[in-house]
Parts: sequence; C-alpha cells; structure tokens
Amino acid sequence: GNFVDKNELINAVTKKSGGSSSDPSKSSSSSAMDSKRRSETKSYNAADSIFGGKDLNSDGQLQMSEFTNEWTDDLVMEFREKDFNNDGVITEKEWRK
Repeated sequence: GNFVDKNELINAVTKKSGGSSSDPSKSSSSSAMDSKRRSETKSYNAADSIFGGKDLNSDGQLQMSEFTNEWTDDLVMEFREKDFNNDGVITEKEWRK
C-alpha cells in the first residue's frame, strides 16, 4: 500500500535533517517521490487535511507518536490542550475545538 513503516519514516526524517546521505541527486529524487506519494494520499485521506498531515496511519485520530517525535514542554502542553478527555488520542472533534 501507500503506508510508510516506522523504518522508512526514520530514514526519511534522517535524510531531511541532513543525515548520512550527502548525495544531492538522491535526496531530490526521494523528495520528488515523497511529494508524489503525499499528493496521492491527500486525494483520499480527509483526515490528512484535518490534522495537517500528522495522521500517519489515516485512522482519523492523532496518537501521541503521530503528533511529534521530538517532545518539548511546549509540544506536551499543546497535545494535552487538544486532548480534551486525556485519553492520549486527539480526535477530529477535539482538534477542531
């Protein structure tokens, strides 16, 4: 399918942040593929636009692991403010409040 597993996500994030690959042609072709994949995903994933692309498993909810992979005090506060019922998941209804 069009889903990215955890290792692919880690590799993509590492490359974007200037990780191991120093070959500019590789990063440009992979980013072209990423944007193609993103546009294909957006065409049928309404939750993607609701949560700004954070809903990685397209289940219409944001788990803490999807919200961010680098937690700061501010991000914890932001997540907790949106997670009104404190269940560790932000629903579409909570996101829109």
